[in-house]
Amino acid sequence: MKRCPFGAEIAAIIGSGKTPDVRLYAGPPAHRWSRALARRALVGAATATLLPPGDDPRSIRWPGCPIVADVTGLAGDQIHALAEALVRDGAPLAYLIDLTDASRSLRVVEEGA
Repeated sequence: MKRCPFGAEIAAIIGSGKTPDVRLYAGPPAHRWSRALARRALVGAATATLLPPGDDPRSIRWPGCPIVADVTGLAGDQIHALAEALVRDGAPLAYLIDLTDASRSLRVVEEGA
C-alpha cells in the first residue's frame, strides 16, 4: 500500500508528538495537485495531501490525524471508501465536505471517541 502524497512529512510531524492541520484534496481531479501545493506554499509543509487522480482511496495509506477533506464531485462510493480508509488508518476525526452539495458531506469519528 502506498503512502499518500506528502505522507512522510505528515507522519514525521505526528511522530514528533504534534497534531498537524491537514487538508485532503479529493475534489475535481484537475485541481487536486494545485490546491495541495498552494496550501503547502501558504501554510507550510505537512498541511496538505490529496487523492491521486485515478487511485482508489483504499489503496492509499492515510495519516492518522484529524483531516478536513474536499470531496466535491467525488462519486458517492468513493466518498465512503475514503471515509473507511481514513478510519482504517487511524484518523480520529475527519470532515469530508462537498462544497456544492452539503447532503453528500460526512463527519467521521473514531469508534469510542
